[in-house]
Amino acid sequence: MPRMRNEEAVIDAFGRAMGITGLALVEGVAGLQIGEDWLFMELNEDTLLVWVQGAVPLEGLEAYKKALRLCDPQARWPIAIHVGLDPNDHLTAGSLLTASTLTQPDLERTTDVLLNFFEKTKK
Repeated sequence: MPRMRNEEAVIDAFGRAMGITGLALVEGVAGLQIGEDWLFMELNEDTLLVWVQGAVPLEGLEAYKKALRLCDPQARWPIAIHVGLDPNDHLTAGSLLTASTLTQPDLERTTDVLLNFFEKTKK
């Protein structure tokens, strides 16, 4: 059996810590629903993009402005957060991690920060 790459082992351990057996990248992408929203991980060479996507579009321009204001550097998030819209105008918030040096605490912290950020956009 081939040895798992670092990011594969970390994603598997991350899933097991959440009670999910066999969380893995399929064609470079893994996704799972958390509450109403979705968490995705996508591998591109040595970069793992981790992002949260809303289940429904935000309502009104002010909601999108709030999300952008939350990205202000003075908000002092512990990671860089990239915010965008998918083709259906669902808000996405993501961060980039180096796959070869990824650790489970890195992935857990990034996920927690992104989910926290996302919750603040809804309040």
